[in-house]
Amino acid sequence: MPNLINKPLAVAAGFAAAIAGLAIFAIAPLFSDIKAINGQIIRRRAQIADYDLRIGNARNFMRFAARQKTELEQIAGVFADSQMPLDMINSLENAAKDSNVSVEFSPAGQSNLQIIKIEINASGAIFDTLRFIEKIENSPYLAEIESADIRKEVPVGGASLAEFSGTRVKTHILLNVYAKS
Repeated sequence: MPNLINKPLAVAAGFAAAIAGLAIFAIAPLFSDIKAINGQIIRRRAQIADYDLRIGNARNFMRFAARQKTELEQIAGVFADSQMPLDMINSLENAAKDSNVSVEFSPAGQSNLQIIKIEINASGAIFDTLRFIEKIENSPYLAEIESADIRKEVPVGGASLAEFSGTRVKTHILLNVYAKS
């Protein structure tokens, strides 16, 4: 009788070993694959959420741009045209004329699509020249004076303010004007 009792036990033990082997060698890799696929799904959901956020922001901006069209056009107007900056140069010439300053314009080295470099050589009375520089700073274009060299033509001895205000000066200005392409 011991033989009959051990046989079902041996079959059960063999069956249990087969199930354990199947669990270790077949099911465990499936779980690791499921975890990897789950990680990919989570990353894809994050990408989709990011794309949805971007699309929503783009739609909001389009609505904002439609409502604020005139203001955005005014902002675009402060940039000079990088291909043909004639309006900006005319504006500077008018400022010089209003300030009683004679000017000559020339390109100042390399310009890129975002910045136009202009050299301005001006001559006139000191206060007229300063008024011209102020008009450049207050021009409708987005510009910055990179450098300004003002040389006065007065004797070093103490000149009075009345004499100084009429003194003619030569000015060299290096101007950066921001442009649109």
